[in-house]
Amino acid sequence: MVFAMNKKGITLIELAVSLSIASVLLTLAYVGFSSMVKRERVRSASFNISSAFELGKMIAVKKGKEVCLSVDVNGDGNKDSGYCLYINKDNNIKVSSGDKIIEKKIFKNVEYDFAKTSVDNNPTVAKPIRFRPQGSVLGGTIALKAVGGGIKKISIDLIGKVRIKNE
Repeated sequence: MVFAMNKKGITLIELAVSLSIASVLLTLAYVGFSSMVKRERVRSASFNISSAFELGKMIAVKKGKEVCLSVDVNGDGNKDSGYCLYINKDNNIKVSSGDKIIEKKIFKNVEYDFAKTSVDNNPTVAKPIRFRPQGSVLGGTIALKAVGGGIKKISIDLIGKVRIKNE
């Protein structure tokens, strides 16, 4: 005897297989998306620092005063995840209450791999990159890395040319 079944839906097994395939595809998409977000955070931060270099050069020449870019945002001797661009009024090469802050930026989920200047080449000390009123620069290199992501090096030479390199 043959029974004719009227099929109007899906079985529980078909639903389980479909959901497991969808979960595998979503997991793969999430991994790819999260690594892309990390790379873009570092890329964005490197462009911000590069723009701050250019702004620092322009203001130093225009105002006739030394401008500094420091990775020590708060003036406490630590390399923070950001930068502070300021007019160095008291010539003590660190951010202090007498300095005029031009721009201050903090980055989320981006940290410094190292920051060094051509003055000391000591990556453990957070010394600023200095832009002189004559247009010269006491250059240096800042390397950024995303938490669990790629590294970008932003360097500025003595004549003020900015370069961004992938590591």
